Amino acid sequence: MAAVMQVQKPAKAVPSSTVEDYEPAKRFWHSTVIVGDCLYMWGGVDHPKEHNIEIERRDSSFLEVLHLPTGRWEQKPTTGDPPLGIVNHAAAAIGNEIFYYGGHSTHWDYDDNVLYSLNFDTLKWRKVVPTNSEDGPMKKDYCGMIAVKIEEEDYLVIIEPDPINIHYFRIAITGQWISPEVTEDAITRIKYFNLMSVDDTSAILLQDDDDNMSNNSVYRLTFTRGSVVCT
Repeated sequence: MAAVMQVQKPAKAVPSSTVEDYEPAKRFWHSTVIVGDCLYMWGGVDHPKEHNIEIERRDSSFLEVLHLPTGRWEQKPTTGDPPLGIVNHAAAAIGNEIFYYGGHSTHWDYDDNVLYSLNFDTLKWRKVVPTNSEDGPMKKDYCGMIAVKIEEEDYLVIIEPDPINIHYFRIAITGQWISPEVTEDAITRIKYFNLMSVDDTSAILLQDDDDNMSNNSVYRLTFTRGSVVCT
């Protein structure tokens, strides 16, 4: 799927840097992003039994960090206004920011198509686009998102499922959504998929339909400023 989903367990106290055996609570439908020598994990749930918006808001303010060279986990508090779309969101990193799009709360009564970012130097959240325009994506769940660089400029690519729609977000001009033209092969109605970067301007989209695995397709997407070539 495009993203990885007791009340959600209350956030644990921030562990001391000397605690070497800390491990985050089990979860699913979370997201992970690797930047440098660290893996950043956010969101996810573990079979919530009831909905409590205050607990979810508190728990969503923590970021789990895995230091890859040592295998050591660390939990870090964040500031600002984190999104509540902790399940089935999409995430990608550019520079010192991790961008988060879509998702919903543990009981589906909160969803958001606003684009957020977390600065992992300051650990502060912000809304990149406070309200989504008609040019941007409208679906909230099961979207895919990657970072690309087109003609030396940074973009986010967000792909909506069922039917597939592709949107660019131009980082240099906050608030600008672009709907590129898709050429070559048409992508069929796909609800579940994995999106994986190949290089700065291309990615693989792998259909992930457990009900009919024999029909799963693989597409290569090449991104240019105004179009996406799908083969």
